[in-house]
Amino acid sequence: MVGLQPAQTTRIREIRSAYFHPERPPAVTLLGIERLAFEGLVVEVDVVAAR
Repeated sequence: MVGLQPAQTTRIREIRSAYFHPERPPAVTLLGIERLAFEGLVVEVDVVAAR
């Protein structure tokens, strides 16, 4: 995430927990970076799904 501030991580966790089962949360990697590959991008998402 571009411009991630440490103080934002608590709020991000709160929002994420509203969408996922509390006993089976997904694996998460959250990184703060300076920029992404293209101008204007602020978030990159990687997804691995299994059924």
